[in-house]
Amino acid sequence: MRGCCDQTAKIPPVTPTEWALCPHPSQHTDLPAPLVTLSAHAHGLSLVFALPDVRGLALPAPGLRGAADSLWQHTCFECFVGVAGERAYAEFNASPSLPEGQWAHYRFSDERQRDPQPSTTALHPRSHLEGHGLRLSLDLPWSVLPDPQKPWDLSLSTVTESQDGQITHWALRHDRAQADFHHRASWMRIAAPWPNPTPTP
Repeated sequence: MRGCCDQTAKIPPVTPTEWALCPHPSQHTDLPAPLVTLSAHAHGLSLVFALPDVRGLALPAPGLRGAADSLWQHTCFECFVGVAGERAYAEFNASPSLPEGQWAHYRFSDERQRDPQPSTTALHPRSHLEGHGLRLSLDLPWSVLPDPQKPWDLSLSTVTESQDGQITHWALRHDRAQADFHHRASWMRIAAPWPNPTPTP
């Protein structure tokens, strides 16, 4: 498993690689670090987010599903990805409502410059409890991802909300005084190419 804030490692295609996220330095928390596993397959990427202990966390009500905005205001999981050296990027959010949660997909032309056109590709995050923890799986088809023949900048992050309303921002790395998942300097670089991409209709 990679430690949080590790900027040097490259993710090997196909073989799942697990990352531990770190909280923003300005936010104190006793929660165990969220874990993220990333792997590639013929139809896209698979992300698995794990919260080792959700006791004390505010989780979305069961049965919520479909596209939704402002998921980042509560407990949710996020992925940001763009071609290295280019300004455009995509953001994916997934909310851990059981069993299939809400999701969001945004496209940006530059930092926080959001494309007004909504995504037409539905996502299907799936969540389940494991003991005191929670695991969410999210598959991203190649059709919503950058060119897999080019290197990528990528960020994996999580927002947790405690039952008393405390928000904690978790990421691979934090480079600003305030939590900012859109800041490309804190993302990691992934070498190209990904293996045998097959666009999913």
